[in-house]
Amino acid sequence: MRTCTIMILALSLAGGAQAQPAQPASPATPSATPPAAAFASAVSALSSARLPVQIPVREAQLKLSCESKKKPLSEAQLIQKRKAGAVFVRTKAHLARVKSGAGWLEFADTPPFDEPLSGVLHTFCDMRGEYLLLAVADEGRFGGKLVHLPSGRITPGGLSVHFSRDGRAYFANEQPDGLDGNEWMIYAQDGRLSWQGYNFIEQSGKPGHVDTFLSDPRWLPNGEFSAKASCDEAGSHQWPVKLIKQNGQWEWQPRRKCGVK
Repeated sequence: MRTCTIMILALSLAGGAQAQPAQPASPATPSATPPAAAFASAVSALSSARLPVQIPVREAQLKLSCESKKKPLSEAQLIQKRKAGAVFVRTKAHLARVKSGAGWLEFADTPPFDEPLSGVLHTFCDMRGEYLLLAVADEGRFGGKLVHLPSGRITPGGLSVHFSRDGRAYFANEQPDGLDGNEWMIYAQDGRLSWQGYNFIEQSGKPGHVDTFLSDPRWLPNGEFSAKASCDEAGSHQWPVKLIKQNGQWEWQPRRKCGVK
């Protein structure tokens, strides 16, 4: 059996870690139902909640990423490429500042700086639309922080962030050290965790044993969240799956029995 040496986290359908914004924001009304088109009720709840800014309706999905299929660029090159020099400033080697509508936000690294998988490091990744994405290496966990520039609101990010078309929810992924795969999360627009899982489906009753591999996560135009499933890591014989709520649990459907070994 293919085994992932990790502690498997239960799916979280409410609550979860929430980054602290630089300025206090009005509390959001709790939502009883989170992700996908299946995010319909969450969307309804969020539309009536008091959010610090109005959510724009987009014709295309907003995507930010720290990942590159080409040769990785330096932080200075990325800042120049995204024309972010007036927004992101590194005043010291381990202190970065981001200009927002709430003033300058500071992101300080924590030592040790020169030991692998130790300390906390912040690096500029991407800036698109109203958002700036920072890569965050927090000891053995590689993720990110998402900054909404007009309001100064800081929410959990990831190595990549994909917003739903209406902007009321977003997908993010992280890479914990020792995990042979990625963690996938879906957040409400205000940073509340709606769902957490992996880029694979475990075998029933066998935590850590992979049954199905997942790739190409994306939002559908109707607000549902989808991916491509395959019985092997190479991605052959793929079929589309959606994140659906059944019997109170979020599950990928339709399923096929793979039994990956």
